[in-house]
Amino acid sequence: MKEIKLSIIVPVYNVEQYLDECIQSLLNQTLKNIEIILVDDGSPDNSPQMCDEYAKQDSRIKVIHKVNRGLGYARNSGLEISQGEYVTFIDSDDYIDLKAYKTVCELMDSENLDELRFSCNRFKNDKSHSPLKYTSHPIIISDKKNIELIALCIFDTPKQKYAIYEWGGSSCMAVFRRKIIEEKQLRFVSEREYISEDYIFNFEFYLHSNKIGYLDSTFYHYRINPNSLTRKINLDAIKKAEKYARHIEKMITQDYKMPTHNTIFGMGYYVRALRSNMKFIFLSDLSISTKYSWFKEQINTEYCKYVSKTYPYKDLPIKQKLCYKAIINGNFILSYLIIVLFSKIRKNKFK
Repeated sequence: MKEIKLSIIVPVYNVEQYLDECIQSLLNQTLKNIEIILVDDGSPDNSPQMCDEYAKQDSRIKVIHKVNRGLGYARNSGLEISQGEYVTFIDSDDYIDLKAYKTVCELMDSENLDELRFSCNRFKNDKSHSPLKYTSHPIIISDKKNIELIALCIFDTPKQKYAIYEWGGSSCMAVFRRKIIEEKQLRFVSEREYISEDYIFNFEFYLHSNKIGYLDSTFYHYRINPNSLTRKINLDAIKKAEKYARHIEKMITQDYKMPTHNTIFGMGYYVRALRSNMKFIFLSDLSISTKYSWFKEQINTEYCKYVSKTYPYKDLPIKQKLCYKAIINGNFILSYLIIVLFSKIRKNKFK
């Protein structure tokens, strides 16, 4: 049997209407020596039966049925049985360009890369897509200091000069050398505990890599799913962001012994989460009194006060700077007006 070049791990949960499009994009890849690991995460719809039917049709498909524990742990279950030289992930309501994995794996082989990232476009169910783009020449980085900056910029770009290091932290838009994952025992955290299962995994993988690349090609097609949990109102979401930011700071200073000034990247994640949650709450149908109470609760936490004294907000772009200044000064009316106004301007711009 030919050696498996790439393991593709697909967590599956409640996606029966999208699953076939995803699986067909994998089965028809121009790279043939792959394994497709479908992880049924206790899905309540017909997805588990669909997974078993796919496995009967193609020997490259393996199926794991497990009790629901979330996306991060589902990916871990796939990693446990993966055998490819490289490994990647795809969400089961998305799909991938048919030539993507052959192109990426050949570049990784020729350049001896530990990881190669690529870009995505977004689409709705009506198939309205954001623009596509393709290039054949990757950006390649082997300098350890630059790789470290790329890792830190997963969480935030606190200064505009760091923008060139913002490569992203999605595990679906990259192919990884599996040997590093196994040797360093890298695994995903639970998104139910830390919000983002992707960022910590990618941060640690970067730091254990010697040579990485980015290919500015739109290979991954990301579905804007209106049923996504990220679109549900959660007044406690920022508490998880604070916990996550503190964990990032611990990894930076204790686990990886980086200089303490790098903790601003962890704080920046919290700042972005605070601004994002504030936008979501302010634009919701909640009452003004509920929005005001929520706002006051957030800005009076110990961590928010600590960040407001430490984070270099003056280096932010002007819109973000104005918003942040209003927030840390506890000015609800100004914060509300800025966020609502900028949101309307952005909405009108993309009509």
